[in-house]
Amino acid sequence: MNQSKQNNKSKKSKQVLKLSALSLGLLNITQVALANTTADKAEATDKTNLVVVLDETVVTAKKNARKANEVTGLGKVVKTAETINKEQVLNIRDLTRYDPGIAVVEQGRGASSGYSIRGMDKNRVAVLVDGINQAQHYALQGPVAGKNYAAGGAINEIEYENVRSVEISKGANSSEYGSGALSGSVAFVTKTADDIIKDGKDWGVQTKTAYASKNNAWVNSVAAAGKAGSFSGLIIYTDRRGQEYKAHDDAYQGSQSFDRAVATTDPNNPKFLIANECANGNYEACAAGGQTKLQAKPTNVRDKVNVKDYTGPNRLIPNPLTQDSKSLLLRPGYQLNDKHYVGGVYEITKQNYAMQDKTVPAYLTVHDIEKSRLSNHAQANGYYQGNNLGERIRDAIGANSGYGINYAHGVFYDEKHQKDRLGLEYVYDSKGENKWFDDVRVSYDKQDITLRSQLTNTHCSTYPHIDKNCTPDVNKPFSVKEVDNNAYKEQHNLIKAVFNKKMALGSTHHHINLQVGYDKFNSSLSREDYRLATHQSYQKLDYTPPSNPLPDKFKPILGSNNKPICLDAYGYGHDHPQACNAKNSTYQNFAIKKGIEQYNQKTNTDKIDYQAIIDQYDKKNPNSTLKPFEKIKQSLGQEKYDEIDRLGFNAYKDLRNEWAGWTNDNSQQNANKGTDNIYQPNQATVVKDDKCKYSETNSYADCSTTRHISGDNYFIALKDNMTINKYVDLGLGARYDRIKHKSDVPLVDNSASNQLSWNFGVVVKPTNWLDIAYRSSQGFRMPSFSEMYGERFGVTIGKGTQHGCKGLYYICQQTVHQTKLKPEKSFNQEIGATLHNHLGSLEVSYFKNRYTDLIVGKSEEIRTLTQGDNAGKQRGKGDLGFHNGQDADLTGINILGRLDLNAVNSRLPYGLYSTLAYNKVDVKGKTLNPTLAGTNILFDAIQPSRYVVGLGYDAPSQKWGANAIFTHSDAKNPSELLADKNLGNGNIQTKQATKAKSTPWQTLDLSGYVNIKDNFTLRAGVYNVFNTYYTTWEALRQTAEGAVNQHTGLSQDKHYGRYAAPGRNYQLALEMKF
Repeated sequence: MNQSKQNNKSKKSKQVLKLSALSLGLLNITQVALANTTADKAEATDKTNLVVVLDETVVTAKKNARKANEVTGLGKVVKTAETINKEQVLNIRDLTRYDPGIAVVEQGRGASSGYSIRGMDKNRVAVLVDGINQAQHYALQGPVAGKNYAAGGAINEIEYENVRSVEISKGANSSEYGSGALSGSVAFVTKTADDIIKDGKDWGVQTKTAYASKNNAWVNSVAAAGKAGSFSGLIIYTDRRGQEYKAHDDAYQGSQSFDRAVATTDPNNPKFLIANECANGNYEACAAGGQTKLQAKPTNVRDKVNVKDYTGPNRLIPNPLTQDSKSLLLRPGYQLNDKHYVGGVYEITKQNYAMQDKTVPAYLTVHDIEKSRLSNHAQANGYYQGNNLGERIRDAIGANSGYGINYAHGVFYDEKHQKDRLGLEYVYDSKGENKWFDDVRVSYDKQDITLRSQLTNTHCSTYPHIDKNCTPDVNKPFSVKEVDNNAYKEQHNLIKAVFNKKMALGSTHHHINLQVGYDKFNSSLSREDYRLATHQSYQKLDYTPPSNPLPDKFKPILGSNNKPICLDAYGYGHDHPQACNAKNSTYQNFAIKKGIEQYNQKTNTDKIDYQAIIDQYDKKNPNSTLKPFEKIKQSLGQEKYDEIDRLGFNAYKDLRNEWAGWTNDNSQQNANKGTDNIYQPNQATVVKDDKCKYSETNSYADCSTTRHISGDNYFIALKDNMTINKYVDLGLGARYDRIKHKSDVPLVDNSASNQLSWNFGVVVKPTNWLDIAYRSSQGFRMPSFSEMYGERFGVTIGKGTQHGCKGLYYICQQTVHQTKLKPEKSFNQEIGATLHNHLGSLEVSYFKNRYTDLIVGKSEEIRTLTQGDNAGKQRGKGDLGFHNGQDADLTGINILGRLDLNAVNSRLPYGLYSTLAYNKVDVKGKTLNPTLAGTNILFDAIQPSRYVVGLGYDAPSQKWGANAIFTHSDAKNPSELLADKNLGNGNIQTKQATKAKSTPWQTLDLSGYVNIKDNFTLRAGVYNVFNTYYTTWEALRQTAEGAVNQHTGLSQDKHYGRYAAPGRNYQLALEMKF
């Protein structure tokens, strides 16, 4: 970076710090003002009522929406549809960007995998819509050998234009939402017709068009609702399109160079011809016409491309991504009378993410080729492609397969998500006339979610063109396409009844909520893994040019292949089938005949008549089956036969040596002409190889069967939020869950459990400006479907339990993990104090979270050996898989503040306010069960400490407003990325989740809105105003071991720049309401 850029960035940093200091100063005024507030000051009332829907119940509150479900409000974040619009939320990452302590888990391939809260993430944070659990994060095991598989691991995202409100709970919350709310929950509630229809009207229409430059995203949404008599209806349709998040502009500057292998001709090697390229088999004419070719050798060439087109581990910018989403929500209803209502809901949402992984080189290097044992010699295999022999890289599939060097390598990931929901509801409103219930809601919902993930590897389009849709065919030798895909499906059938009652008992006031329900769920995962490859082989022809005919004298010693009938015993050993010995009858018959000729030439008296001896033997032994040379041996005796055999061998050897000399002389002449190496191509074939098997290979994919796991969940929950008197509010809640799982897949851990979760909260208000609150709660999580399925590995016959083994050396299916997993548990405690009066409010809380029986993967029990030389030593038991084995203790603080600046100083405009949010989490302790060989927990899920300071203005006319938000994030604590790994043999190894290092960062965002008349709202935002270069931990975390699909292979730390946040970017939205 040049000096001017550094100076500019330094100036920008100073500007940001000055703004930060101003905002913090404003909040200091809050503390001073609140500290000097006397008890006789009347608490100002909020002029605006907030309507928030939580747990399917409409609650109207004044500044207490966070306390609607739980009396303390500790750890709660509530956003309404208006908040979502004001914060210009266009995707899951926008939803929590100003809420410290809540982060999005990146799936690594464009999608997301839920949220992280207080050190836990994915399935440990419950995500619900209208009380219905959304899809689990399903972690797939990769192949035994190799890393290229579809994996998936995403969950379905929520359509925010359908959302009326969202409540985010930090801390254990299973008394409200059951399994999965181990460290928190994110609960969405969908809109109804009343959210679209303005007061006093029978219909309403709302539209929204928005654009964000950071990922070139467009959002178009239209909602319409109406009432006609007793009928009502709502329809919302939303279309979203976008691309990858852009890195900082600096990352796109310049170019990158790399070495790429090409197949070039080697003049030092002999020439060759292709048989079918020579008309009528006239190879002499073909060679004379210049059709000879030179063998290939791999050579590196240096290429240079712009940063955007570069592929390889040094890539500086994000992978290209296209994404789109389409959602339709329908809510018809009928009001039977003033107390009874029936309605329905239908939703279909489709989301697609298509990413090309450009960190994988689209080319091969000489190093790649040498590592994969490229054979480029005609004598070795005769492979031919284009005009070069051996222009391909070998693989392990077969002798005739491989990856052509001239094909571009493309790696593509596709995610296709679909959610279908169909529901019915009945609502009873007693109008205060029922002594048992104020209102009752009974509902049935059927929800089907399908998450499809696919990996496509292509080697079938000519470099540099990378074609995702190319296909191997017979005209493209050594072209390859590999596809791995899976479809995870999850269905919920939820019946639920909710009863509400507000009542007074003496001087106390109670809001009682009772829920009973039954959820029947099913999950399945199917997988397909195959490989298409064009196989090509060549056969070398034995060709003798017409101008050099083979002399007749050599023919007796040559076989049908024009090669000698046997070779010297010295080279092959006496017992070799091609050795010149008695076992080679063809040779023996020739040698004895030739030996008799040589013998007769040496003697004048003892002549031997070969044929006469044979005839005489046959006359004496008419039923003999001996071979001719054996009959000679029987007739002449061993001594004379050995002499004749020796003479015959010498004659054979002399003739064979003469043939070899003649052949070499002619071969050299032919080589110079190109006619010595002639290759005939065999028919090319496209072969489909199914990798979904546990046999015959150790690189299998675990897709031998569809994984079905089903179950049911009965639950009952009771909650009482009560006001004891003006000084004390008390909240009590408990929920009982009975959960069972079952599966017909062998060796699945069919877990079952009965769980009781509770919540206790109390608020003490000694003065009208101070609240002291305490909350304790429990959470639990049942083992996920992927954990119940377990990890499966290949083993040889005789080791463990196998299914479908085919032979001794084949690899067979085995599930080595069969431990009965227990539910994970958590216990949350928080204490907080809130200062509040007409100036604003300031809440400071301290929390402590205890997690026990956390499930750890790739672990095994430790056993002590009792026999042999290693007796007394520790080793892994071999049950590698999932075990309950980790405990952890986390603490932290959370601060929320809001200050009415006009109330502080009347000279400041009415409607001017400031806000503060801060969150910090510390690891106080973590342990791994000492009886397990595995890794202690890595806390890459903890978001670094962050504070968010805001300065906003809403005009009293409600016509316009503006907001400035400053965010500061600390660096990721390196100690949270370290853990001890028990190797199971008495040794401990320190493990690091990632080598990536984050740094502190700050950014400033500006946004505003203008209401035009009563129907139009224009919103705009400028984000990262000072164009700061920074990287969030959430993005860098994709390189950590705990990532859903870990990014590996980055060559240097500097290339973490591809995770840099967008530079200055803009957002614009136009809303219309009629």
